[in-house]
Amino acid sequence: MDKKLFHLIPLVPTILMGCALTPASIPPTIALPPTPAVTPLSVSSAVNACPEPSDGMLSLINEPMGYCLLYPDGLFRVDPFETEVCLVLEVTALACHSNVAQIEVSDAAGLSAADVADEVMAEAEIDIPRSTTTVAGEEAIVLDGVPAQDLLRDVLIVHGGRLYRLRFVKPDPSDPSSVDRFDNLYSMIINSLTFLPFDE
Repeated sequence: MDKKLFHLIPLVPTILMGCALTPASIPPTIALPPTPAVTPLSVSSAVNACPEPSDGMLSLINEPMGYCLLYPDGLFRVDPFETEVCLVLEVTALACHSNVAQIEVSDAAGLSAADVADEVMAEAEIDIPRSTTTVAGEEAIVLDGVPAQDLLRDVLIVHGGRLYRLRFVKPDPSDPSSVDRFDNLYSMIINSLTFLPFDE
């Protein structure tokens, strides 16, 4: 063996040790503040947003159909169908026969409240007084004098893809007490109507 090479062999470990990599310094981990969890509003908690009844009022909460409201004490609630609620003067086998108000919910099928009002007026083939207002934060079309078994005041609202049709049986204009009861019922429902979240 070459004597020069033999003399270099003991130096190899030293050289290799000198070439050893020094671990890079690792910066300390910075703890980030936890992201606050966002909890969706449940229907049960949303019901707390419904108005509280006072003396002479009752609460109507219809969670599946996504609304609640107040109505006068002395009326009875009847649910002939899942999508329909009647307020009646007395409970009979005829369900909504003596109703003074009715709330119907259906698929709006992409129509606006104004579109539905146009259809109602076209079907009635008579001139129906029509106005626009705001109910529960939504545009509402009021048709005053829709022909049916009795003349009706219809309030049409579209919310969340659903059509809400509030129907009120018009009073006998010659009976002041009947007119007062109608006005009280109408204003109480319209002013208290609140929409609730629902599964679309």
